[in-house]
Amino acid sequence: MNQAKGNQFAAQASSNADREGKKQASRHRKIDAGPRKATVESCECLKKIVDLDTKSTTTALGVPEAVNNSAILKYRDLEGYINELEENCESVEQSDMQILKTNVQLDTLEKRVGNLEALTDQLDKWSSQLEKTTRKYRDDRRTKHRDSFW
Repeated sequence: MNQAKGNQFAAQASSNADREGKKQASRHRKIDAGPRKATVESCECLKKIVDLDTKSTTTALGVPEAVNNSAILKYRDLEGYINELEENCESVEQSDMQILKTNVQLDTLEKRVGNLEALTDQLDKWSSQLEKTTRKYRDDRRTKHRDSFW
């Protein structure tokens, strides 16, 4: 019986030691759980910060992208006007070349008209002189004819 009591006491002591060991292990776990939990929470917090920063950066990059897309659409709208302007410029250049050719021809014609005017003036002077000479000659003949008649 003593032996049974001793075994019982040993079993109880072993049981108490197990409980005490488990309590200490639990305390260590709680102590260990504190830094682990803090580390996990820190990692989660950092992950959230990185996610928010990424979203913020993505959003910030979306603004210039939207501006660029808007500018591209405006440039596409202007492309038709630019093509029309190019065609009009070509037409104006052709017209300008034609006007230059016509100006050269007009200058030549103006010089010729000026020469013709000078010739006409000279012919008018000669005609006037011829008329005067002819009148004088007629008058002289008439006078001579009268004088010879009387």
